[in-house]
Amino acid sequence: MGSARHCCVSVCLTTDYTRIEPLTLQCPGQKPQYPPPFPPTPILPSSINYAPSVTPNVVDTTAPNAQVVCPGYKASDVQETTAGLTADLTLAGQECNAYGNDVKDLTLSVQYQSRERLAVRIYPKHLEPSNQSLYILSPSLTPQPGIVYGASKATSDLTFTWTNSPSFQFKIARAGSGEIIFDTYGHELVFEDQFLELVTNMVPQYNIYGLAENLRGFRIPTNFTQTFWNAYNLGMSMPSKRPSCRVRILIDVGRRQRSRAGCQ
Repeated sequence: MGSARHCCVSVCLTTDYTRIEPLTLQCPGQKPQYPPPFPPTPILPSSINYAPSVTPNVVDTTAPNAQVVCPGYKASDVQETTAGLTADLTLAGQECNAYGNDVKDLTLSVQYQSRERLAVRIYPKHLEPSNQSLYILSPSLTPQPGIVYGASKATSDLTFTWTNSPSFQFKIARAGSGEIIFDTYGHELVFEDQFLELVTNMVPQYNIYGLAENLRGFRIPTNFTQTFWNAYNLGMSMPSKRPSCRVRILIDVGRRQRSRAGCQ
């Protein structure tokens, strides 16, 4: 136990009310204690909250161009139903491994879920202990709409067309006007365990809305690059940023007349 501090108070009293005498407080200096009674609190720089400075591969001239070096996929074993189709997607050539390891076999699922909604899913065909880092989020975590009663390709306001030349590519358009909503023609699908690239052709002055987990206006600016981090520096793992779980495209042409695309 350290010794108690003692302060001396000096008060000057006078009966002369025209004079004001000072009131002083005198305390001896306190000696520092070592070790301190409480551990010091570390002070971290504000930059601790910043993401690392990394140039996106789309603007890095030294980064591999996945559209050039990767072979894309070929569709096979196509099974069509009145409500959609399924197919196997197999790597169309030598692995490129541009930013990870190519996933050789994928599954394609197309569903005409309602008159105004079409869902396209692309995900790894084989999920087993050897590739346990790949997984599909449970519907309990990411609720999704399903096929409503009576929905079919024949009654849909949307069309899905695809080709295998030179590799698997697909297009989604409005059945009535032929307006193209989503179009990967001329581009390769790249699906790796640490990288995913799905390119769609855009018209001038396009409109895209609502990318999750970022703060800005609802409409995404044109010619805009958004970087998503799979794990932030706080140790939080963001499920929607998993690069190799699946591609999910949901086209909805309801009253608001807009389309949405995303990776889950």
